[in-house]
Amino acid sequence: MANHNHHSHVDCIRLVPIFNHLNDEQMHLIAQSAHEVQYVKNELLFRFGDKDDTLYIINNGLVRIYSLSESGREQTIRILHPGDFMGEVAVLQTEGYHSNYAEAISETSICRIHKKDLDQYYRILQNGYSYQKNKLCKSVLNLLKLELLIFYQKMLKMKKTILM
Repeated sequence: MANHNHHSHVDCIRLVPIFNHLNDEQMHLIAQSAHEVQYVKNELLFRFGDKDDTLYIINNGLVRIYSLSESGREQTIRILHPGDFMGEVAVLQTEGYHSNYAEAISETSICRIHKKDLDQYYRILQNGYSYQKNKLCKSVLNLLKLELLIFYQKMLKMKKTILM
């Protein structure tokens, strides 16, 4: 059940460290793309093989990321809490598919931002809207790309450390 309260979208986005440095105007611009979705306990957010094109921000509740072993046994990879997010690479890549499952393990509220919505800002830039709006869009997108790439690099380093 989608909730379109723009103010709660800003509050949800503020939970994510990569957005903390954005000013109010930039935050509201990103919030226009956010969609809040409620999940009940045990409901899947996505399955292995589903298209991966969304940034998920946990507003409240808990989400379990897990994979299935060859024998079909569930293996928990991590638990996401309010303020945690996933899918940051998905909004930067051309096309991808989920390699795990995500399940709400309590009543959960998620803010989702789809890649196509972020791509809309690129189209605004290309279609020559006002200089100020172009400047704002370009600034927000560049900050997001940089923050997401830095976060992704940190995650890769952590993964390598864990596997050693």
